[in-house]
Amino acid sequence: METDRYFVTVTAPSSDRLKDLATRGLDLFMSTARKKRGEAVIEGLMTLAEVGQLVKEGYRVTVDETMESRARAVGETTTLDAWLQTMGE
Repeated sequence: METDRYFVTVTAPSSDRLKDLATRGLDLFMSTARKKRGEAVIEGLMTLAEVGQLVKEGYRVTVDETMESRARAVGETTTLDAWLQTMGE
């Protein structure tokens, strides 16, 4: 089973086509929805299988990077005391 998810930008030819995506249970960031050069654009997190399905249906999907590559807090946590020390406090 595929579990890797990627940050994506989905471009639809119309706002109506973009609204159709909202009914599918995809992990879309509604606050990023916008119009760009007459097309509707939204960002989200998707598996490659989800990306492939949307492309088959006529959406344009740009895959940016894996979810883990942006999850900085996982590997970069620290205590308050250690952080203050690095800040010279």
